[in-house]
Amino acid sequence: MDYDLDLLESFENINELVDMDQDYNEENGVRFNQIEWEEPTQEDNRQMEETRNTIRNQLPS
Repeated sequence: MDYDLDLLESFENINELVDMDQDYNEENGVRFNQIEWEEPTQEDNRQMEETRNTIRNQLPS
């Protein structure tokens, strides 16, 4: 029973955060559907690959 209550509280917290985020965006004139996605450039891809390889090289094999 306690687990169910904890789970419900976590959902309430998530919903509260979503509501706060929506309020913030509306107050600042930003709507989700107004955000445009930009395709990554070749330079973006190169930097991501370089970062990935750097991290990969630091991990033990």
